[in-house]
Amino acid sequence: MEEALDKIAATLASLPPVTVPSTNALHHILAADVHAPRPQPPFRASIKDGYAVSLPLSQPLKVTVSSHAGASAPTAITAGTAAYVTTGAPVPQGADAVVMVENCLCENDILTFTEQLSLQNGQDIRQIGCDVAEGELVLAKGTYLGAAEIGILASCGITSLQVFDRPVIGVLSSGDEILDVGNLPESMPYGAIIDSNRPMLLASIQEALPFCKPIDLGIVPDTEHSVRQALLAASEKCHIVITTGGVSMGRRDFIKPVLENIATVHFGRVLMKPGKPLTYATLSQHRCFLALPGNPVSCFVCFHLAVAVAARRLAGRNVNQAKGISIDVSLGHDIKLDKQRPEYHRVTLQHVHERGFVGTSTGKQASSRLLSTRSADALLMLPKGDGVLPDGTKVKALLLNHYMHSGL
Repeated sequence: MEEALDKIAATLASLPPVTVPSTNALHHILAADVHAPRPQPPFRASIKDGYAVSLPLSQPLKVTVSSHAGASAPTAITAGTAAYVTTGAPVPQGADAVVMVENCLCENDILTFTEQLSLQNGQDIRQIGCDVAEGELVLAKGTYLGAAEIGILASCGITSLQVFDRPVIGVLSSGDEILDVGNLPESMPYGAIIDSNRPMLLASIQEALPFCKPIDLGIVPDTEHSVRQALLAASEKCHIVITTGGVSMGRRDFIKPVLENIATVHFGRVLMKPGKPLTYATLSQHRCFLALPGNPVSCFVCFHLAVAVAARRLAGRNVNQAKGISIDVSLGHDIKLDKQRPEYHRVTLQHVHERGFVGTSTGKQASSRLLSTRSADALLMLPKGDGVLPDGTKVKALLLNHYMHSGL
């Protein structure tokens, strides 16, 4: 599978940059470095409510000026005078420190101090540029723009910026037996299957790939002509077209033959469990097809492995970033290995003192049993082999995005 993911990352490139208002940049990825156009703060600012004084300190002092947050530059103070300042207010020229109001007594603009003070030069004053220097790199190219980054852009007064365009991902189910959950008949036909893959994938895009735009492409019947027309139409409006089902070796599995005719197929089978029939094809560096198996768990696993890599790559992530985050996990119990294929085993995670992250299987791992994905936090990367991996064995695990948002 690692070779397959390398192939996906290597054959795709970031989408062209677009310029967006910074207030609309959430969930985008930066296409260029962002430098601070001005220092933060741009003036010396008081950290506390109190009185700005010059050093060495003497008393009593005459309060000659006051400065409030948002005020214009206050009049300078001189020896023997002080200025009343509020938190965030400009500190007047001539002031060397701020004495917090709790240590002060001011009557009729005559200031004295309630205790012996030892002040340092600059005490309780935020110096110009102490938070962000003018010209400092505040956000690097490739940064995912979340809420904190939007705040940083606003604090620096940046109104627009270059980001990579958001990939559009279309999801298409195939099969004559597939029924749309939103349009079920009163009586289920014999042999019919409710489509769980398409709703799951559309939701997965919104949850795990919020920098992408999902499109529901519906269900296509099992005819070569229908599949071809659906894939060609989808490729005109989507950067990534995900299909589910119709990718194995059956007589009515037309996805792979059609892809071989209209695109460049890079691989059509992968040594992995679940998800062996996974197929990847490209039209260009910016448009591709990922044909996922019809079994729901295979579909889920292949999405978090292959689709996620393709989407991150197109959205502006570099090759290494596109592969997601893996961590070391200690097995919470024995796990039997598969003799033929490496396995991506669904687990829940718990952080245990002295053991780190401990993985517990979600139960029976059949590729048809979607319940094995319920509450899953990660995919254990198990090697193929005989026997079992014993309780406590350290293995790598790929974090699923919902866990990254909520638990790490």
